[in-house]
Amino acid sequence: PVILFCLIVALCTFGIVHATKASYELEGQQARDAALSAADGLAKQLSSASRAALSLAAVVKMNPDWSFLEANFLKIAKELFRQANDEGNLVIKELALIPFGRVRLDYAVPYSSNTTRDLFSAPFVTTLGTLRSIKERDLTVNGPIPLEYTEKKGFAARYPVFFPDTDEDESWNHPDNITHPTNCSGPPCYIPETREKFWGFTGALVNAAPLLSGRNVHLERLLSDDLSYSLTTSFLAGANGPGTLVSGGSFPDKVTANVTVNLPGTSWALSVYNPRQDEILQTRKGLLAMVVVAAFFLSVLLLLLLLSAKKASVLLQEQLVTYKLLEEEEVSKGALLGRQLDLIACFERSARGFKNRSRSKLVVDGQQSTLERIASARAAISEVRHSKDEDIAVLELLAEGSFGKVYRGKWRGTDVAVKIIMLPGNMSGREKREKMVIWEAAISSSLIHPNVCRTYHYRIKPVKESTRL
Repeated sequence: PVILFCLIVALCTFGIVHATKASYELEGQQARDAALSAADGLAKQLSSASRAALSLAAVVKMNPDWSFLEANFLKIAKELFRQANDEGNLVIKELALIPFGRVRLDYAVPYSSNTTRDLFSAPFVTTLGTLRSIKERDLTVNGPIPLEYTEKKGFAARYPVFFPDTDEDESWNHPDNITHPTNCSGPPCYIPETREKFWGFTGALVNAAPLLSGRNVHLERLLSDDLSYSLTTSFLAGANGPGTLVSGGSFPDKVTANVTVNLPGTSWALSVYNPRQDEILQTRKGLLAMVVVAAFFLSVLLLLLLLSAKKASVLLQEQLVTYKLLEEEEVSKGALLGRQLDLIACFERSARGFKNRSRSKLVVDGQQSTLERIASARAAISEVRHSKDEDIAVLELLAEGSFGKVYRGKWRGTDVAVKIIMLPGNMSGREKREKMVIWEAAISSSLIHPNVCRTYHYRIKPVKESTRL
């Protein structure tokens, strides 16, 4: 049973673990594929919306003179708005020209404004990473940041514009007649060796409300696949780690797969959780428990079967022994029965002979006594058993009573009790008396019991005792 239990548990456990492991890994791979698809979609949406800043930078590089830009900015901004907002639900909320890091021209929907916000001032240079954008010389996305004149938030995209072979004091007809950003007259805003000079930024502000509320086609697809997600960014990082942009699903805190949303100048972390993996693990535990219980019951049944077979074998052996004993007893009883029948037949022959002789003698002389006829019958029986009488040796008296005496003796090497029954010869009903003696011997001879004496041999003979007056 123990081997059967271990074998069933081992084989079933191997099969269950192998099957559930394959399903578990498949669900994990599906979650990772869904996360990668969502991350790529988010990156493309935000990048396509941020390309408006690149298009505006191309216009600046074509003609950096401020008078030209100021005259054509509104027309260019409207066209860029139209193109960008047709590409996804991350719509542009604002476009801006930021010469030397100061916002001078700004177009926003539904309102426009002119502001002189300085990105090189203390509140923004650290938060927005202004100097890092200049050093990387590539498109940078920050946020979410609060929007002016509203409680909504947006993602800020900036692109630094540089011009080679430019004098350090070049202003490009800036209306404020300034030639460099605040506190940045040298590197990285001006490189003397290459005479590259920083013109300023072109910027775009993307509406973050749909993404922050979860109303995004890629995030909704995750929910439709019964997946939970959490989107975090280091821009909102605090003492407890990266800040969460948005989360959804029943278990946003759990993680099955982590992927990176690569954005210009930054990255987000998207974690996806597949609850079906936990269901597979729970199913595995249930199946393993069921296998253990089933193996236990089968082992118990096998144990009961073995015990039953052992018991049946023992009973069969006992029956064989009993059958053998019964056969021996039957043989013994048959022998005893034959012996008894021989005795009875002998007695009947003696009685019939005695009666025949009595009738003939009554005709001749009716004076033969009863004692003589009994003696003749006993003599006939005694002749049959005469050979066995010689084997009995009487040793000592054990007990005596009114009908006879019991002696200890030897018969064929066995210690036996010799019982001698004395009956008067002149009692009435002589045949009955003689039959009584024979039947007593016959009955005692047929008894087989460990606590009852067994009769091995008997004899009947006439005894004449002298009487003293």
